[in-house]
Amino acid sequence: MLSISQDVLFKLDRRMLERQRNLLRFIACLMFIGGVLFFVFPFFSGEILSIVLGVVLICSSIAFIAIMIKNRLHNFWPVVSGILISVAYVVVGYLFIVSPATGLFAIAALLGFLFCFGGLIRIMTWFRLRRVKGSWMQAVIGVLDLLIAWCFISATPVASIEMVSMVIGIELIISACSCFGLARQFSKKRV
Repeated sequence: MLSISQDVLFKLDRRMLERQRNLLRFIACLMFIGGVLFFVFPFFSGEILSIVLGVVLICSSIAFIAIMIKNRLHNFWPVVSGILISVAYVVVGYLFIVSPATGLFAIAALLGFLFCFGGLIRIMTWFRLRRVKGSWMQAVIGVLDLLIAWCFISATPVASIEMVSMVIGIELIISACSCFGLARQFSKKRV
């Protein structure tokens, strides 16, 4: 999270602020368009997402291998294990590229696991803080997280692709609104 207040904005240079505002607006427009496209074309967008994640996994594993080989001084086994993990990332990235549906199912399973984990943590937090006023929201959100996790895990292949696209579309649209709001704060700065 960014902590930007009016006091911080007044201390920034005007030209730099205008460049950042224009960049934020551009990024916000791209995110908003991407979010809408995830809603309108969930299958096509999901395939593109899977391919992009596959390319990112392969590129990051190659970079990780290069870093492991460069910093290999007296560390033989960590280098070997790092290279093996990188090879696994290359294989997973290749599978994401070759079979986007499999990649989307993996993303859906990961999202289901994350919602389940988050729901359990929220319920445990509520249980520890149940005497605190307003802590019942932790339990409610935890149960909702568990329901969302169940939806992801038990969904049909078509539904899981649509749910992944919907979650990513919602996230992109909300992030775009945040960037627009931040750019608006930049334009309120007086010199």
